[in-house]
Amino acid sequence: MQRITVQGPLPAPHLLRQYEEIHPGFTNRLLTAVEEQGKHRRAMDQPTLDANLRLARFGQIIGGTVCLAALGCGTYLVSIGNNPVGIALMFSAVATVVAPFMFRFKRRTPRPNGETES
Repeated sequence: MQRITVQGPLPAPHLLRQYEEIHPGFTNRLLTAVEEQGKHRRAMDQPTLDANLRLARFGQIIGGTVCLAALGCGTYLVSIGNNPVGIALMFSAVATVVAPFMFRFKRRTPRPNGETES
């Protein structure tokens, strides 16, 4: 008895050759099925990817609007003489936009073999 482990959608080439000898046309049918499965998977994933893109874009627009509003309010507060609150408001608005770019941390994602990517 022999044990063979296969990773991925296709068997090893020597096994495909043996299948083809037993059942002519099997390899072609198998390759067609794998290609169709890939097309189907990409078609199913596309709406999710599009929705994530729209959501990210919407979040950026809302974040930018809030930041500009805070800068405007801070400028107004400074102009009417309420300097500490106006400056704090403007500083916090700028800091929340700049901080993610200054303090980027690489996301640690686990690899298939159990190690973490750093």
